[in-house]
Amino acid sequence: MFVPSQIEKFLFFDIETAGQAEDLSSISPKLANLWSDRATFLRDHLSAKYPDNLGKSDNDLFIEKAALQAEFGRIVCISFGKVKFDEAGDPIAQIVSYSGTEEEILSQSLKLINGLSRSGIKLIGHNIKRFDVPFLCKRAFITGHEIPQILQVWDKKPWETALVDTSELWSFGAWQEGFTSLDLLSTVLGIDSPKEDMKGSDVHSNFYLGNIDKIREYCQRDVIALIQVIIKLSNLNRLEKSNIIFK
Repeated sequence: MFVPSQIEKFLFFDIETAGQAEDLSSISPKLANLWSDRATFLRDHLSAKYPDNLGKSDNDLFIEKAALQAEFGRIVCISFGKVKFDEAGDPIAQIVSYSGTEEEILSQSLKLINGLSRSGIKLIGHNIKRFDVPFLCKRAFITGHEIPQILQVWDKKPWETALVDTSELWSFGAWQEGFTSLDLLSTVLGIDSPKEDMKGSDVHSNFYLGNIDKIREYCQRDVIALIQVIIKLSNLNRLEKSNIIFK
C-alpha cells in the first residue's frame, strides 16, 4: 500500500480513555442527570442491538460506557510512533507515550502533533476518524486547548484531511463493510495481537486502580501493532522487537 518514504511521514497514534470519575456518584449532579438520560437511551432504544444493557443500572452503564463518550470521559494515555528505514530497508520505530493528568497529556500531545504537522506528517490510526480524533478534539475544546491545524477537519472534505484510518484501508472502499477491530486485523495478518492481557473495556477499572503503567504498555502495543499492520500491507521488511525504541 505504501512505500518507505510515505510511512516515514506517518505519525502513528492511539488514545486510551476512562470515565471522568470512578463511578456516577463522583460527578456533578447535573452531569449525572444527563448521564441518566443517556443510560435510558442505551437500555431502551439500543436494547435490540445490545441486549446486555437491559437490567443494568445507570452506574453500571457509566462504568462500562462513559469512556466511549468525550462528554463523560477523559483521556488517560496517548502513544505515538514514528518509523524510519535503514539502508537495508529494515524499519526502526520510536514510541513515546504521555500519561498523567489529562491537562498534561493534552498539552504534550497537541504540542507534538502541532510541531510535526509542519513537516507534512499524516496522522494514522485504527478507527481514528470515528473515535480517537473526535474524542481528542472534544476533550481539547472542553479543557480549553487550541486544536492543531491537522485536526481541524470539520470544514474539510475527507480527501482534504491528513488522516489515514486503517479500518477504512482494510474495507477497500466497501462502505457497507463491517468494522474490523485491530485485534482481528492483526491476527489474520499473522501479527501479535495487542490485546494480550487487556482490552479497551478494562482501561476504566485499571485507571482507577492506579495501573497507569499497564495502560501505557497496552496503548504502546496498539501503536506497535498498527505499525506492523501498515508494514505488512506494504510488503516491507517486518519490524523486529530489537528495532523498537521507547523514549
